[in-house]
Amino acid sequence: MTESRDPITLIGEEIDGQWNEDALADIASAFGGTYIAYNGWDDTSLDGDPLPVLSRFDCLMAAENLAGAQSVYSFRSPNEGRHALIIGNEAKGLRRRTRKQAHVVVEIPLASKNINCLNAAVAAAVLLYYLTQGQPLNTKQRSLTSIQQSRPGLLLVGGSSSMDLGSTIRSACAFGWDRVFLDDPGDAWYECDRRIKSEGRGAARRGRNPIMVIPYREDQLAAYRKIILFTTRPCGLPLYQLPLTGKDLLLAMQDESAVSIPWSPPATWAGEVIHASLPAVPPDCYHYRQMSTIALAEAARQMGQPASGGIYLRSKKDRYRREMEREETATLLDLEALSIF
Repeated sequence: MTESRDPITLIGEEIDGQWNEDALADIASAFGGTYIAYNGWDDTSLDGDPLPVLSRFDCLMAAENLAGAQSVYSFRSPNEGRHALIIGNEAKGLRRRTRKQAHVVVEIPLASKNINCLNAAVAAAVLLYYLTQGQPLNTKQRSLTSIQQSRPGLLLVGGSSSMDLGSTIRSACAFGWDRVFLDDPGDAWYECDRRIKSEGRGAARRGRNPIMVIPYREDQLAAYRKIILFTTRPCGLPLYQLPLTGKDLLLAMQDESAVSIPWSPPATWAGEVIHASLPAVPPDCYHYRQMSTIALAEAARQMGQPASGGIYLRSKKDRYRREMEREETATLLDLEALSIF
């Protein structure tokens, strides 16, 4: 489905943190392009090109959730010419001056009223994935009830990075999930020190994110007939060729950055496992939060967009406690986790 065209240059305007800068450079490379760090004011050449940075491109695409922005699912730029995608600072977005120079504004449709944006490097990954598809992929407007009835379960199998895991949980809420199952073999979420806990929950936007994080147990699989296992390994069908909706379906997303054995359900589970192919990024360009959110975005596209408003999750007063797992109660992200400190 992907057509041959010149790679898209990725530009990050005033991006905060080396963590994001590195991931932006990696995802640009994974899709065959290059990354330019842009400060928003100095529009001069950095590599010998006599043209100012933003003036070099025949199609400059600005990423912003604004009225009138085009959905990245259906927008496709012309094949000819030089293309660039510019991502802004998470807190401030793109400068007005930058947006005025863009030829088009594209957005990732989000369903949540609690979380209205993704991590910058995550957004870049989703945008590049869809912008490099050859044909538009439309999405329908549907009622909230219809969307909720078709929403699959979600299992996150984390690795060692609490921040990657937290950012993925943030993405899940942004696309409308109200709960996730979490398998934590790398001890990045539960059995880790105070600093790591704080980093992970900060990446999840704990203060605004009331999604329930439920410790995974094998008996939970009894509620599902099929599991879609997402992988960057060369197996399975492309995401858009697989139905990713339905209450009897579980989407399983494993952090593949430091594992040699792919996750699989227990042998006693009688359902069907289907593999879905994520972009085949090189291991040194792999970031869990980026690959998992591409999968979440495609599932959200297939479920459709809320026809009236978005999904708002109400917070609860329960504090997060590790021992709540024994009571089969979900854990929450939205309040200070004092008891674990």
